[in-house]
Amino acid sequence: MLKKLFYLSLGIAGSLFIAAAVYYGMILFREPAARPLLSLSSFEGVSNQIFIRDDNFIREEYEYLCGDIYIVYLGKPADDLTGITYNKLRNRYPAEDGWSVEKIEKTVVLRKKCNEFCPEHKTYRHLGIAEGRLAIYQGPLGCNKELLKTENLTVENLPVKFQIKLEQAMAFEKQETDVQDQLRKELEFSSESSLQAGLENLDESIIDF
Repeated sequence: MLKKLFYLSLGIAGSLFIAAAVYYGMILFREPAARPLLSLSSFEGVSNQIFIRDDNFIREEYEYLCGDIYIVYLGKPADDLTGITYNKLRNRYPAEDGWSVEKIEKTVVLRKKCNEFCPEHKTYRHLGIAEGRLAIYQGPLGCNKELLKTENLTVENLPVKFQIKLEQAMAFEKQETDVQDQLRKELEFSSESSLQAGLENLDESIIDF
């Protein structure tokens, strides 16, 4: 009887040992996503894992107020970026300075939002409306973020057709392509000098509406 109990106990112990071996074998050899939740405690957070590897590409770019994006670097990561963690990368490209970090497949996109216009559109000016008056904005049509000044002309005293043009300019992105092209010809200027010339001829232009 005692011998039977001994072999029974031995069999149970053996079964438990095999079950434990199979369980921990699953933990060790499965892909991380398929491992039991118990194994997650052995992993660090994503923020401390390597974010840029030597087979990645870096795209560093500036996004300006006008919406234009200038790519300033595209290529393999520099030596000091290879092997960097997400946390350290964010410290080098901080969000408070306008940087965003995104990984698209093997390309790491580092984008900075600049609080200014791109070199091409920095000298642009366009007409619009502000506080009921004819206004001059910096940048191309469709970007009303930088008000430079208002003229001593109330919009309601301008010809109705010209008022409509100014209202369309303030909602430029909603206009049809042909309307946008016409507005650019009449209300957008590529430099301060061309703006002044346009304002000098404004009275004559208004008569044509």
